Amino acid sequence: MKKIILIIVILINTNAIAQTIINEKLIPFQDKQEKWGYLDADSDKIMIAPKYYGASLFINSIASVYNNNPNSKTLYDKSLFRYIRENGTEIMPINFSNVYDVKDLNDSIITNLKFIALDNEENGILKLPEGKWLVEPGKYKYFRFYAVNQFLADAIDFFDDGKKYSAPNGCNIKHVDFENRFFDITKGENEPNSGVCTWEGKIIVSPSC
Repeated sequence: MKKIILIIVILINTNAIAQTIINEKLIPFQDKQEKWGYLDADSDKIMIAPKYYGASLFINSIASVYNNNPNSKTLYDKSLFRYIRENGTEIMPINFSNVYDVKDLNDSIITNLKFIALDNEENGILKLPEGKWLVEPGKYKYFRFYAVNQFLADAIDFFDDGKKYSAPNGCNIKHVDFENRFFDITKGENEPNSGVCTWEGKIIVSPSC
């Protein structure tokens, strides 16, 4: 009888489980070589051959799997993760060293987005289940999300439903006014005195220099 463990690595916040669909028929198992794959819970038939060092349950038809990172330098990049579909195909042929939930300003999880950290220290935002980049790795390091399609990147560029609005040259965006389509801006990241500009970059009140 194969060794079966129902929960190994689940890369989602448990608060979101109530809103997800868990596939209890296709479950992870470990073979004699200590590799993980998936089998049919009813028939014990292997559905996805064991080839991973770890695997999660399928949640909303997607599971996370990982293998060891041969180029690991720290405790934080020991594993390389990927997402797979229920037929075993990979969502995209790329390894990432960490994956995190994306949350809005109310600390609520945006369930179809993941913050991806690659093993080359670049970051991106992945859309699931499509497996497409909302933000490709390497363009930005930090994000502040207001909604799925509204976010601030590196305090410089604001995206609203796919359209980009940038702070004036040399300025950072501190606050987004959605009602009036204004930005509160500062000269430099730690400058306390702010100004105001339109989303299109027209300065209304100049920030302190």
